[in-house]
Amino acid sequence: MTIRELDETLRRQLASGDKPAEVWRIFLGFVEALSDAQLAAEANELDALAELFPDELRVVSRKAYCRIAEIDTGDREGPEWKFEGYLAKPAPVFRFARQAYHNFEDGFRPWLEFAERGQIRHWHFEGLRYRKADELQPVFSEEYFGASSGATLTWINGEDEAYRELFARTALWKHWHTLRLAWLRSDDKSAFTRWFELLAKSSIRRFSLQSCNPGSVGFQALADNPVMTNLEELELMNVVLGSPECEILLSGKCQPRRLKKLKLDDCSLSNGVPEIDGPTYVKLIQSPFFTGLEDFENHYHTIGPEGIAALLSSPSRATLRYISLHNSRLGDAGLKLIFDNAWPNLRGIYISYDTFSPELMRSLKQTLEFTSREFFASSSSIFLLRF
Repeated sequence: MTIRELDETLRRQLASGDKPAEVWRIFLGFVEALSDAQLAAEANELDALAELFPDELRVVSRKAYCRIAEIDTGDREGPEWKFEGYLAKPAPVFRFARQAYHNFEDGFRPWLEFAERGQIRHWHFEGLRYRKADELQPVFSEEYFGASSGATLTWINGEDEAYRELFARTALWKHWHTLRLAWLRSDDKSAFTRWFELLAKSSIRRFSLQSCNPGSVGFQALADNPVMTNLEELELMNVVLGSPECEILLSGKCQPRRLKKLKLDDCSLSNGVPEIDGPTYVKLIQSPFFTGLEDFENHYHTIGPEGIAALLSSPSRATLRYISLHNSRLGDAGLKLIFDNAWPNLRGIYISYDTFSPELMRSLKQTLEFTSREFFASSSSIFLLRF
């Protein structure tokens, strides 16, 4: 593939409605195959193509700029990796990234020598829980806040106020667009309230919680936070989020009427807490959360046929472009509702870990509506469609 062909491919797929994150991987694959000489000759053209993608998508694996060795896991299953240091010459894709990973256990070299800090707008910080706050002060400086557009903070000791104080001067990062908190650990749920208070004076448009348990106190603080009114993306992944917590979000003072992406992923399999049930999900779909939604992902919450019916009568029916439903308990009735009705702007739908009758699957495959779409199936319960 030539640069011109790459340009045409990227623009065509973006125009056709493919998810930009998936198209970005096409760009990365092309760059990774280039020689040093080719990269040098075509750097300007590649820079221009990279600008087709927003900063929040321009992320590369740590393997692109790190030396990593596999560790013998003994009797345990799955690979483990040991981070050994930064490559003297990182993979060429790194220069086009806007997001990078840094584990504080590996020292501060990326800040001092390697990572071209002015280029990296969003850092995924790992290992925060095991660092002292005074060790982190040189990193979370005024210069860092000013040059960044967001951050992902993992393994934070929520009860240690010294960590929160690093971000207490909210005026320094008021311009940020993205904040992701993962593994924010605290038995005292008021710690979540104190962290969420920092958001009130920010311009955050994309907010994510992962592997956290804010509790009713934390969800109430989030539901009443002014930042919710400006959110365009909200991700609650592997959090303790059941119907009671969802009701708190729905009754909050601040509702996300501008939401474009909603990703809900429950951790009920590991903690035994019930997921959002069908009736509560209907309320959610009828709320401002779904006023203009474009990208909707649901894992392990019961949508059911009633939820699909509510979705069909909501304003988001006309705005949705991508739907991903994993173990959503649609059943035959829910699946029929999806295919018996029009979705004006839908580009793709992914459904997995649901159960449908063989009769319904055979019937759908014979319809014109179904056969006009790209279809992959490994069983009657897992398939991907592109509209």
